[in-house]
Amino acid sequence: MVNRSQLRADGFLKLDGGGVVMDDSTRRTVITAWQERKRDERRHPFLGESAPLGSLWHLQALLLKRYMRGDLDGYPPCLWR
Repeated sequence: MVNRSQLRADGFLKLDGGGVVMDDSTRRTVITAWQERKRDERRHPFLGESAPLGSLWHLQALLLKRYMRGDLDGYPPCLWR
């Protein structure tokens, strides 16, 4: 988001103790972008089905469960680039 100029330095506040926090509008921008990104669909390399990025962790948990039950010979990691 920084590279696309969606976030700017003035959207962050430096605290007295040295910490840095986002202001409300920057926080809203980040959360909105994250929610939109989770809706992007990609083809899962093992399942061969298109799925939203937000469900990736659920799909991987299901594959891990199938591996632990013995339904799969190995746990297929999901490597997206």
